[in-house]
Parts: sequence; structure tokens; C-alpha cells
Amino acid sequence: MTSKIRLLGIAPYENMKFLMQEQAKEYPDIELTVFVGDLQQGVELARRNFYNDYDVIISRGGTATKLRERLDLPVVEVPILPYDIMRAMKLAENVSSHYAIVGFPNVTASAQILCQLMQHRIDIYTVQDADQVESVLKSIQRRLHAWAWTLCSSPPVRRAFMPPLPRRGACTATTAFCGRRTGFCAA
Repeated sequence: MTSKIRLLGIAPYENMKFLMQEQAKEYPDIELTVFVGDLQQGVELARRNFYNDYDVIISRGGTATKLRERLDLPVVEVPILPYDIMRAMKLAENVSSHYAIVGFPNVTASAQILCQLMQHRIDIYTVQDADQVESVLKSIQRRLHAWAWTLCSSPPVRRAFMPPLPRRGACTATTAFCGRRTGFCAA
């Protein structure tokens, strides 16, 4: 009898936890434990559960990047596909033709390629850390005439809008990125 592969899932948000658990059901040789925590909170969760003999950590986005930087255990990243970004862009275009994209390099690199291929002129801002998001969004707000909406992945949205930004910093969430939470935030 072979032992199961033990995976530690660090989901940046609740819906991803559900998706990971659903996918794991299809693989009887996998034992998956999932916690919800994005960015640094995700790293702390992994550290607390690191020595439970896990073989691999699964996460996505900025959380996967931080886990890879801070832990020795292999990290498998659930990618954000160009289709996911295009779907989110189309949802944003239903609200306004003027929007910017703010995200970590794994999102913005794909968004830049996609925008070039589609010949879209969209301002794209890459952040390396969630602490940068608020200043980027404030910068976009100062140029409010240029953008009506800002498209961000959920951890930056939560970071940027807690506490709320001045001047119409309201945020509503919608489903995009193939069922993953994406924020469309009024800037």
C-alpha cells in the first residue's frame, strides 16, 4: 500500500478553498488540508502547519510568491490564465470603458500580453507587496478623469479598502477569474 501525497493548500480566499477541496476529491491518492489566508497571513498559516509532513504547498498569486520566498517546501502555483483576465476585463467593460488593472506580477504580466494581443490601451500597475496597493489606487484617484474603475484581484482589494479610501472608495465584489473573486472597485 502506497502512502497518500499530503498537500497543504493555502487559499487566498474562501471560494478557492472550496475549489481546491472539490478538485482533491477526484484524486484518491491525495490528502489535502486547506486553510484560508492571503499574503503574509498565508505564510504564517503554512509555518504553523509546516511540520505536519506535507509534501507540497498549493496556492496562487501573491500568496504563492510569498510562500515560495519564505519556505523551503515546494510551492505549486494555481495559475491565473489569460482567459481569466480577459473574462474579468469583459465584465469591467460592461460597467465602463475606462479602467485600470492593479495586481501582482503574475496577473499584470499576463494582462500586458493580453492587452497587446487585443490592442487594448489599458493602464496596468504592478505591485510587489499589498502595502503598495493603497498608494497606487490613490494615484489613480488623483487622475480620476482617466479611469472610472479599477480591476484588482481580491487580496489587494481587501488591503486597499480597509479602511476605505477617501472619495468614492466603495468596493463591490463580483465573480470572475473562472469563479475566483475579483473586485471591481470604484475609484
